[in-house]
Amino acid sequence: MCLCIDEKQTKKVVDNLSKKGYIIGWKVIKIEIEYELYESDGSRIIAGYKMRTPYMCSIIEITKDGAFVSDRKQAKLFKYETEKNTVDKGIHIFLRKSNAAKIRGSYEYLVPVICKKEDFVAAGKFCGMDSAVFTKIFIDDKDIKKAVSLAKRKARREFNER
Repeated sequence: MCLCIDEKQTKKVVDNLSKKGYIIGWKVIKIEIEYELYESDGSRIIAGYKMRTPYMCSIIEITKDGAFVSDRKQAKLFKYETEKNTVDKGIHIFLRKSNAAKIRGSYEYLVPVICKKEDFVAAGKFCGMDSAVFTKIFIDDKDIKKAVSLAKRKARREFNER
């Protein structure tokens, strides 16, 4: 994912971050349901799930407090990023829920993310949509559990339709 830096958008995000110290953005997460079939009666139990984060390839750590940490070492732009006016590394988020919804696929769910001022890299456009890049974001466990619950219901419906 590559963010085209926009100075006006970056200033707007910096202003919003300065007010509270954080902003709420949006991330698309993919839930992959794992299940087992019992041959005796055909009943099914969901054994677990895997959470994937499309467009978040640079995650290297998820902490106990819900922080998703990228492999980007600094929030400051690198010289080559300034020259190219783009940001590749870091965690990309959407600034508007409606934009995140446009790229959502099957078994992908929107979750709000908390993004802090000290982790901000830049803002601009990704595929024409308002986006920003951070070195770290926070996703509340209840939002992940809600997405998992929705994915489980969908998987059950699809299985029962067979």
